[in-house]
This record gives sequence, structure tokens and C-alpha cells, in this order.
Amino acid sequence: MLHTSKRLVGYSDPEDPACPIRLSFSDGTEATCDVVVGADGVKSAVRATMLSSLIAGTQSPEHVEKLRDSILPRYSGAVTHRAVISREKFTQLPQDSSVWTVGKLVGSLYS
Repeated sequence: MLHTSKRLVGYSDPEDPACPIRLSFSDGTEATCDVVVGADGVKSAVRATMLSSLIAGTQSPEHVEKLRDSILPRYSGAVTHRAVISREKFTQLPQDSSVWTVGKLVGSLYS
């Protein structure tokens, strides 16, 4: 089931994999699911909850500090540009007009 207009504030992942995951939303409502996909943006409640759970089960002070530092977003130095164009315009582009590799721009739609 898809829930729209909701803000996830956390979730609880039970020890038993047969039990559902409980989601908690800012409006006080809850839902259950089998899988959580953390696609909730740069201020991810999924990441914060997951890392907080890992911290609770970690004994190493160095590991705890590293996990705590990962909860809040920070600039990594990488930038991503995205664009949406219509299918009609896309099919009119030459096939070799855009070539991308991981982390390096080889070609451009604007060249």
C-alpha cells in the first residue's frame, strides 16, 4: 500500500524477520510493511533510524562516533545534475549526444 502526504519519523525493525516493520509518521499514525526503501531525501529518517539502531548495538567507541557522524547529511564534494525532457525531444537527439560514466562527464546534450 502506498501512503502519500506522510512524513516518516522512524521505524522499528523487529528481531524476528517474520514480523512486519512498524513505520511511525509525524501525524501520529503508524503502518506496517515487509521492506523499507530509504528514498526519503537528504534528511532521511530511514538513515537516521537505521544508524541509531546500529549505534545501540555497537561496542566500539570509534565505530559509534563514525555512525553518529553519518546521521546528519554533509556535503561530499559530488554534484549531480538531472533533467527531464519529453520523449519526443529525446528521440530527436543524436544517439551519440550523451555519454556518461560514473563520476565523469564524457559528453553532453548541450555540446
